[in-house]
Amino acid sequence: DIGDVLRVRAVAAALLPAAVYFVALAATGSAEAAILAFLFAASLTITGTPWARPVSAIEAMPGFRPIPSLLALAACAVALRMRSRRWLAIAGGLTVLAELTSVEFGFYAIVICIVASLRASASWRGRRSALLAVLSGAAIVAAPAALIMLIRGWLGAYLHTMLVELPPLSEAYSILLFHFPDAYKDLSTFPEIIAALFIPRTVWFVLWCLIAIGTAIGLTQRAGGRRLEPILILGVWTVAAALSFAERTNVYFLATAAICVVAAVSAAPTLRWVAVVILILMAAPTARLVTLAAKLRTRGNVAGYVRYDALPRARGGWFEPDNARRLAAAQEFIDRALRPGETFFDFANMPILYYLFDRRCPVRQYETPFYETEELQREVIARLESDRSVRAALTQFPNQGFVAIDGVPNAVRAPLVAQYLRENFAPAYARDGVVFWQRRQ
Repeated sequence: DIGDVLRVRAVAAALLPAAVYFVALAATGSAEAAILAFLFAASLTITGTPWARPVSAIEAMPGFRPIPSLLALAACAVALRMRSRRWLAIAGGLTVLAELTSVEFGFYAIVICIVASLRASASWRGRRSALLAVLSGAAIVAAPAALIMLIRGWLGAYLHTMLVELPPLSEAYSILLFHFPDAYKDLSTFPEIIAALFIPRTVWFVLWCLIAIGTAIGLTQRAGGRRLEPILILGVWTVAAALSFAERTNVYFLATAAICVVAAVSAAPTLRWVAVVILILMAAPTARLVTLAAKLRTRGNVAGYVRYDALPRARGGWFEPDNARRLAAAQEFIDRALRPGETFFDFANMPILYYLFDRRCPVRQYETPFYETEELQREVIARLESDRSVRAALTQFPNQGFVAIDGVPNAVRAPLVAQYLRENFAPAYARDGVVFWQRRQ
């Protein structure tokens, strides 16, 4: 049951702060510096992320997906600091777990493992030995995982989807990389821009640029410094993780960027005074942890939400009032028009409804932007045509008032599918903005 899977993931997501601390500990080799780095990351408040409210560098990361990648980063940092092939092998194994958990975070782990292998020694023989250690660790984890997939009969489908189908879909939700916010154009000239570089909306990509420059300079130096190499590998992960911003303005790299700053300060005795400044800045955020703990004990604030108990699944969930009303409208049609075993096709980008109403998703792609190509549109049409249990199509469900992703209607994204729906389905139900069409025959 997907609900059980999500509950397990929610519990595992509690390990994210620990993973951030482990990265700091691996990079600095000091528990005190690691705690300072963690508090620094937890107190950095930024805006401009997909979240509607300001969030910390740790909150900006997804709860579960980055954990294996961060642990692989920690293993690489330890390996470079201790000159340990064993830790490189552990990093290789964790990289496979990261790839199985998330393609993007797995990619970041692959990048740092390659760089760590090249920075593990100044000689090519040492680098080859380091790379073999990474590959051996990866093989130990990948072999049983591949065997299980092979026995279950979906190894080929997994590899084809991950290596062939997913890369072209990277543009479905992509935007430009970092850009100066239009709201602060008045601050884009000198000397106003000096202040603009440190506001919550811009400080994170300014910090990223500084780390990218520092990492590039560091990588030109001869490999071998036990203090420098762990910091450089953090910089590499930070630079690579900026790719996530192009998806939906995700800022997944700020926590490691904060650790880079503290690690660099702790590695340079002449900069120890900076640590004192950071500690002073930490005083107020640390004091607020007491208030945060009190809020966590109340299991969150549900003000502005209503409880909806009529769903087949996720009963007792809290929803925005408008969405709860639309769920009730959708449920009225589904309970009346669909028999057990029958399902609907979601053409409104609301795949969560399959779970909430306990109905099967009839196609492989759960949102319209994922089948914009002609080939994939025809695949969706073929599945709908052959699956007669699909008796209805959801064509509109305003989620928080939005009916199209990025303002582009689904009929524009997938015109062939839209035409098929018009020819084979007819409008049958409309209430509170929720629109269903029913199959003609």
